[in-house]
Amino acid sequence: ERKGPIVGTMERLEEGFIEIEKNDFPHRSALLAPPLLFQTRTEYSSNCPFTFSEEFILSHHDRTKNTQCADPFDCEDDVIERPELTLACPGRTLEEGDRAFGLGTAKFQGNHGYAELLQGITSNPFLFREGTIIPTSDFIDRMTSTAVILLVFYTPASGVTSVMKVEGSFEGNGVYEVDVSLDHFQILEAQQLRSFL
Repeated sequence: ERKGPIVGTMERLEEGFIEIEKNDFPHRSALLAPPLLFQTRTEYSSNCPFTFSEEFILSHHDRTKNTQCADPFDCEDDVIERPELTLACPGRTLEEGDRAFGLGTAKFQGNHGYAELLQGITSNPFLFREGTIIPTSDFIDRMTSTAVILLVFYTPASGVTSVMKVEGSFEGNGVYEVDVSLDHFQILEAQQLRSFL
């Protein structure tokens, strides 16, 4: 007597296929501009929503000073004086005029934040800004509140501009949201424009 499922694997696989008709988009698209990465940030802070967290940050900072910053090692003065540089909670939202990663703020969708070419972050381990070498892996970190990747395409054969946005929100307590949108804009010329008007 045969053991196992009533319907064998091969039979299940043959029955499980569903034919899908799809029409490939035959036209080529090109990027109109390099993809951008925009983020909003908070500053590092040793002030936390929980007293225990604040005490923990101070305790961690003391251990760092007494081990990693003690002889024969050395730390920069900022690290010794500012506990939030070793471990931190999110502080106030960075606003217009604040600087991060050697960048001034830019405004996008009503928010002040920091814009960078996506390729600069993904293709290089470091960037050199304002006399400082900055690891690109630090661009998105625990102080990032939101991040948006923006790509703009154009398809000449159909006269369509497409805007793709990948938006991430990292403001919740371990609950992160990512949304993707793709909007298309058709060019109206000549007869199409007259008909529209």
